[in-house]
Amino acid sequence: MTKQEFIEQIAKSVIKYAPQFNIKCHSAIIGQACCESSYGTSPKGQRNNFFGLKYREGRVNCHNGTFIDGSQEQRTDGHYEDIVDIWYTFETLDKGVLGYFQFINTVNYASVKGVTDPEQYLKNLKAVGYASSHDYVKTVMKYVNDNGLTRYDDVSTPAKFKVAVDAGHGSNTSGKRTPDGYREHWINVSCAAYCEQALKRCGIDVLRVAWDDNNAKDDEDVALSVRQKLIKANKCNVSVSFHANAAGVSGWSDASGVETLISNSYPADSRSLANKVQSYLVQGTPQKNRGVKTQSLAMCNCNALGTKAAILCEIGFMTNKAEADLMKTDKFCKEQAEEVAHGICDYLGVKFIPIKEDSVISEVVTQSQNTPIGYLVRINTDTLNVRSGAGTNYPVVTQVKRGQIYTIVDEVNGWGKLRSGCGHIKLSYTAKI
Repeated sequence: MTKQEFIEQIAKSVIKYAPQFNIKCHSAIIGQACCESSYGTSPKGQRNNFFGLKYREGRVNCHNGTFIDGSQEQRTDGHYEDIVDIWYTFETLDKGVLGYFQFINTVNYASVKGVTDPEQYLKNLKAVGYASSHDYVKTVMKYVNDNGLTRYDDVSTPAKFKVAVDAGHGSNTSGKRTPDGYREHWINVSCAAYCEQALKRCGIDVLRVAWDDNNAKDDEDVALSVRQKLIKANKCNVSVSFHANAAGVSGWSDASGVETLISNSYPADSRSLANKVQSYLVQGTPQKNRGVKTQSLAMCNCNALGTKAAILCEIGFMTNKAEADLMKTDKFCKEQAEEVAHGICDYLGVKFIPIKEDSVISEVVTQSQNTPIGYLVRINTDTLNVRSGAGTNYPVVTQVKRGQIYTIVDEVNGWGKLRSGCGHIKLSYTAKI
């Protein structure tokens, strides 16, 4: 279970039981569960005791047993002391949350009932001895703020917006892969899944289009017309489609950069959205800014999609060795997804809740950008071999075609090294431009 999935499950049970106990603040309790159980992964969390509930006879009736375990408590002078105590176990996550409410349903905890501010709720809870840590309120509030948990406090108002997040192509779509065989759909699903997490964190509903989970390898290709109908039927406000760009017929190329596409026929308000998204995409990992462009694209046709705006994001070139290596990493895909989500939030007027992670500065991109750019050449023969080294004694790694343009960063005995790093070409079959 991911952190976001854990939050969603805890939130569902908190919202379910809180009214029965006159508890108005959901975010603080969800934050407690995240903090106390390390998002459900701690030893107590594995027993569905997400709140560090010690056994108290007659206090809780929904548990299914107890266990003995050690812990630490902070004393008034600040030092921590090891303790051994008896703790509740619960059969399910739902029962574990119910156990929390039963545990605090005493006169001693009456001060938390009806409180709506999460920080005040935690202060009141700590004041009556719930937690020994001096920084408990500050610590739990960090979980509340970092995960945007206050969005769960007003459950009477449903999410105002729904965004369709499309993963381009399918796992077995022919031709849609890097020269070394990594499939574009795998990249697209990774970005889509991280974008869903970011948007949900900000209180936005998400419709998955052409992907059903994090396993991209079993996804069939979904016809564009089917995708359009699905988005329109679900009345999405915005649609974003993730893709990886390509240049040339085969093999590696020097084309690089990130761009955002909109429809040239039915864009509606897409340019405004695209400008915001593109502005964030160029702020993280250094990439060439290819700007906002228009094309005739089914996944950007707002008339067919029924959306106010629709964009297609090309997060890099899968035919560029450096960018292809980046796109194979979760960290890069997550960064791109967060940047797209940030732009969508700005467009919809929703507060973006960032994650506390540094942007990706990949070594492969840094190395590529630090390599001095020499000059451009155009291929002037029908087919030219790219070899792993400067000479015909080196094996052929790919081929380039007439008219294609490449950057040469070094020369060795009449051979030019391609900026992409994939190999060398014989310069006598090129023309400098």
